[in-house]
Amino acid sequence: MLEVEEAWKEGRLVEAFVSGTAYFITPVSAINFRDQELDLPMGHGKGGAYTTLLKSWLVDIMYGNEQHEWGVVIDEE
Repeated sequence: MLEVEEAWKEGRLVEAFVSGTAYFITPVSAINFRDQELDLPMGHGKGGAYTTLLKSWLVDIMYGNEQHEWGVVIDEE
């Protein structure tokens, strides 16, 4: 968190997101650290360019639109 705080203070923090099974890829608009609100860029409110690109890429793998070793699509019979 100290490195995140430093990058935020220096204007180097481009965007942030969290990932998990429940919310997949979710953009983060703010982080509260040491009683300070670190506001983060959100693009157009739906996530920045990197968040959107990563989410799109993972969705394509998940649905078999892009071949990748992480995703195996099994056709239903």
